[in-house]
Amino acid sequence: MNNNKILADVLLARLRGRVSRAIGGLILLFAALAAGTSVAAVDEASVRLSQFASKPGPLMLQGAAAARDLYIPLSPAVDMREATVELKFSNSIALVSGRSTLAVRLNDLTLAQIPLDPKQPVGTARVRLPAERWKPGYNKLSFAVVQHVLDRCEFPGLAELWTELDLHGSQLHYRVEDRDRALLLKDVGALFSPGIGGLAQVRLLTVEGSAAPVVSRALPRVAQALALRRQFAPLAIEHASVPAGAAQLPESPAQGAQVLVGTVDELRPLLPAAMLSDINGPHLAIERQARAAAASASLLVVTGNSADEVASAASLLAVMDDALNPVPRVTQLGGERRTPGLAQLSGRVLGADRRYTFATLGFADAAFRGAGAHTARLNLQVPADYYPEESAEVELLVDLAYGAGMGPGSVMNVTVNDRFVHGRPLEDKNGVAYRDYRIVLPARALVPGVNTVRFDFSLRPEVASGECVSVDGDHLVAQIGGSSRIVMPPFASAALQPDLGLLRTTGYPYFSTDGKLEPRLVVSSAAEVGSALTLLGKLAQVAGAPQEGWMLQVGMDGDKLAGRALLLAPAAQLPDDLFASWSAALGRSVSWPYQALNDMRDEGRAATHGFFSVLMDALLQGKASGQAPAMRGRVQQDGGLGDLGGIAALRNPRSADAATLTVIAAADAERLAARVQDLVRPEVWSRLGGDLAVWGGADDAVTTLRVAEPFTAGEQGRWTQLRLYLTANPWYVLLALLAGVVLVVVSARVLLRGRRGRIERGE
Repeated sequence: MNNNKILADVLLARLRGRVSRAIGGLILLFAALAAGTSVAAVDEASVRLSQFASKPGPLMLQGAAAARDLYIPLSPAVDMREATVELKFSNSIALVSGRSTLAVRLNDLTLAQIPLDPKQPVGTARVRLPAERWKPGYNKLSFAVVQHVLDRCEFPGLAELWTELDLHGSQLHYRVEDRDRALLLKDVGALFSPGIGGLAQVRLLTVEGSAAPVVSRALPRVAQALALRRQFAPLAIEHASVPAGAAQLPESPAQGAQVLVGTVDELRPLLPAAMLSDINGPHLAIERQARAAAASASLLVVTGNSADEVASAASLLAVMDDALNPVPRVTQLGGERRTPGLAQLSGRVLGADRRYTFATLGFADAAFRGAGAHTARLNLQVPADYYPEESAEVELLVDLAYGAGMGPGSVMNVTVNDRFVHGRPLEDKNGVAYRDYRIVLPARALVPGVNTVRFDFSLRPEVASGECVSVDGDHLVAQIGGSSRIVMPPFASAALQPDLGLLRTTGYPYFSTDGKLEPRLVVSSAAEVGSALTLLGKLAQVAGAPQEGWMLQVGMDGDKLAGRALLLAPAAQLPDDLFASWSAALGRSVSWPYQALNDMRDEGRAATHGFFSVLMDALLQGKASGQAPAMRGRVQQDGGLGDLGGIAALRNPRSADAATLTVIAAADAERLAARVQDLVRPEVWSRLGGDLAVWGGADDAVTTLRVAEPFTAGEQGRWTQLRLYLTANPWYVLLALLAGVVLVVVSARVLLRGRRGRIERGE
């Protein structure tokens, strides 16, 4: 009875405390509103830890001692107020209770030690992550285990030593608060940070009747500029038009910002006179925009005295370093100034017949200490139309060193894109240092886009004998210097199109390092502009830099679809002639090349496969497999796409040149917007391939096919064109060789007959 009374008193006291806190919060809120001040927005949310992992699946911690790190970004525009991580884990039932623990650290500070109990191998733990330990940028959340299965003579590599973290089921619960201060242009990157608290959506505003370059040129540049600040995270972009002469902007989205794009005359009724005064060129400005809710929102203004100046201001936004602009307004002097397309990307893409140090490519000195497995990664980005000779080689001149005391099994293995290319035993007991240790890679081991060269070290101590005698291996050391070099061979520019996989990884054929492209972004109506800009932002993220030449056009009439074009439209509005010569069709009715109707034995080849390899396949297999034949078996049917979205790449039938047309379609404009939002998510985008992909549904299912006739794109010389043609048609060379053999045999026979006749006549 007394226990029940005590429990009731405790519950009543807690209830009174919560009510009093709620009333106090309301009083503070009303007081702030009455005083005319703004209250910073508070964002409470949860996120799965798997979103911060480089690979899907659980996190394994193996061995007597192991540690793994997750890096969680926090936007500089917000302050962390509260954070808790909820962990779900399981451990081996062979562990020794009381000596095995799981430690949780934030930025190298240990916050909790969780005992691993073999009698309860599946557990859940909640650990508070103090707000004061969070910092803007990347925060390191570490998980470290100490595991034992024996009290003595324990080998640290036993298979029973393991703990598994379920990253998909584990969550980070957090509460952040906007920093309540005046905005500066240096805060643009912070506002659109990919981390916690960053803005994931934005609304672009133009005035009805704006000059054509404002919509066609400035909007694509603004979309790319903001998406690039999101780095790898998708940015949802909306577009809306403000009536001409309107005196008020629409209210900002609850979780987003607004960007106002237009000339000074167009924006004059919407903005304070002080903001638009003394503008004498391309101009950027930022301020907080009041809205009905207690918190304020961000308003970015891209303007100028003419439409060309507005486009130039959008280019400035795309290339500027935010940290160098600690002011609310900036004006570019000199008027329109075209910057080279992909200027930033050109510096990172490896050129033909050039040398680079590892440090230039972002690889610092890598030193490894202690026994166990160690990995260093070097990222190499080659052009999307990379096409080397078959015999070409890439040289890695590595400055490699390792210390004394290495035992059996100490090795260095080198892989390129998970393909083994070189191995080296570390067998000198006294240690050794190499200058320009030469590793040769086939040039065709590199693929268009980003390549990963991985140096895997396994360091093992010398073998010791005797009971319970072991060497811990703390003395072991190996190093790769940033002064190491890579030597690229000469290579041509060519790519096999259409290829959604190449579009997914590099943005090709709509982005290039020379900046000379002028691709078209075409929509059937103004309702698809936001979706088109969202997709363009994703392509800019993939390419890593903006492409200035984009032209946004509304309507599919005339020559708007000529050249390299990206088309977004409801399926029923797609012109029928686009798919007249294609093995599939998206439109009022659809054509599906069902696999049961097609011969799938002939696999397609990338343009990097050369003539001799294709010719050998032709000789050995009895048929040429230089290119994937278009699948002709198909079923024409009524029924539409339903809730699915489709993306198709094909040779543009409205262009005389070899140009790629990419079509993104759905049943209607509303579903098209939803499917584009799904498409730019990593779960869907990472699975694009072939030249036709269909996606949709709660399970993010993606179906890809290769159905179009391939063609070659790029700027090739005559020899490159000949090699590409012979690669695609190896039977011509085989027939030429046979004809040459026959000609030699016939000529030899004729000559021998003549010789014999002269001998018989005694001449």
